Amino acid sequence: MTYLSLAVNDLIEQGIHKTTLPSPYGQAYSPLQYKDMLIRVARHNPALALSMSMHLLTVWGLSRIHTDFDRSYYFQEVSRNNSLFASPNDPVLYFRKLSDINPDKFPVKMTFVDGGVLVNGIRPYVSLEPFVQFLPIMSITRNPETKENEIVFAMVHKSDPGVSVKKDWDTISMSQTHSNTVELNQVFLPTERIISRNAEIPLDMDVFPYLFRIGICSVYFGVAKTAFEHVAQELAPSIASHASRAFGLHQKLAEMKILLDTSESQLIRFCLLAESYLQGEPAPDITSISLITKEYVLTSAERIVELAVDMMGIQAMQPESLLSKLYLDVKANTFHLPRSDVLKEIIAKQQLGVLTIRSRWC
Repeated sequence: MTYLSLAVNDLIEQGIHKTTLPSPYGQAYSPLQYKDMLIRVARHNPALALSMSMHLLTVWGLSRIHTDFDRSYYFQEVSRNNSLFASPNDPVLYFRKLSDINPDKFPVKMTFVDGGVLVNGIRPYVSLEPFVQFLPIMSITRNPETKENEIVFAMVHKSDPGVSVKKDWDTISMSQTHSNTVELNQVFLPTERIISRNAEIPLDMDVFPYLFRIGICSVYFGVAKTAFEHVAQELAPSIASHASRAFGLHQKLAEMKILLDTSESQLIRFCLLAESYLQGEPAPDITSISLITKEYVLTSAERIVELAVDMMGIQAMQPESLLSKLYLDVKANTFHLPRSDVLKEIIAKQQLGVLTIRSRWC
């Protein structure tokens, strides 16, 4: 059994894969509990924490969708059989309406047929792909009757005929996520596997990007906290022997502390707002605050690790060094959509009132 298999099995034995399932299937964690749990896991294995967060946000989000889709089967699969989910693919609708999209150019195509839908295309970056059983897939299709585009959300089983895997994950950052590509070739999904079908993005679909951002922010905060505490512990006994460098080291350690504490405050603020949102209370600023949190926590985490490496010197970049591993993993923060320039444009346009949230995926 591989190290990754052992690590995944350990999380499953702890019941972590059930923490965001609703009662009676799981523990129904709050956003703050979710944050704290992911930080703990990330401090031991950032890649595993990041990968497991994709499963956790998916089952959590599915519990919040108000359609006739039967989720109980899937929740039981997680609770009883330890099944894992991939996260939904991002339709990337930041500045475009559904009507602006050419369905033929969408990476996943769905065609409605008698009794269900045929799915073709690719689903890249499936975290923990070797362990995943279920893949929720989004596609944009044109309704032949109304001639309007629709966003369709459906559930693919990895065991379905026509599903294959391309093992193409070879990045040095977060390498243990095994985020391979899943290829879909004439995969038939019966009607009962369609989660939702709408001419506009449903309100309850917003939960997925919000939970995604809580997850990734928690993981990278855990990385940053590990780097900070490692440097503080390593330098404390010998700071006197670095008299010529003491001032500079103090300045850098203080900057790390400031970034870490303000990141934690921002993340807690976001979690509290997300809790209000999940309880059905008004949360008009949650989109912008979620994006602000993502930008601040992830860029701060990268800066903290860079400062840690700089403070420890050449020893930090030795292959066996903890900081060298954290440095590689924290660089993966740029993989997560929306990218910084797009994120800032969304925040600015919402502030100016020129971005209609309901026609966008934010």
